[in-house]
Amino acid sequence: MIKKKDEQIPVNTLCIPSWYFKKPYKGSVIQKGVNTIQEQGYGTITVYEKDSKLYIVDGVFRVTVLKEMEVKTVLCKNLGKVPDSYAIAVSVMLNVSWTDIQILKLAEVINTIDNVDLKRVIYSTRYSLTDVKNLLTLMSFDWRKFDIKSDETCFMKL
Repeated sequence: MIKKKDEQIPVNTLCIPSWYFKKPYKGSVIQKGVNTIQEQGYGTITVYEKDSKLYIVDGVFRVTVLKEMEVKTVLCKNLGKVPDSYAIAVSVMLNVSWTDIQILKLAEVINTIDNVDLKRVIYSTRYSLTDVKNLLTLMSFDWRKFDIKSDETCFMKL
């Protein structure tokens, strides 16, 4: 059952899931985030429960900044105990910009979404069926043949 309730949660208890598909944030980007949050606030962070921990579905950057600001608690929408594939689908839907996305990691997580949630992703985001098929095709390519790191070659910036 999906909870979808808002609650104040200690920032230091929120975890980044292993499937997270954006590049880690650091340096001047964090300071820009501090300035933005001070001016505009931070909104609600979306999380889900797994193995007695809370994992961030949407809001990793904001949580990273809030930790830097030493904020103690944050308002979260808790989806409850949902399958990873559901959390991934929601994360892809909520993180629709291409900014800071690691394409191969995105392809990897999309590859784990079941058909029902995949249809929801296609319907709810700017990703077309062709985009999703292309991302899934990336998973069949053997990147090791070229002895390159996917993070270095497939990180996109606008």
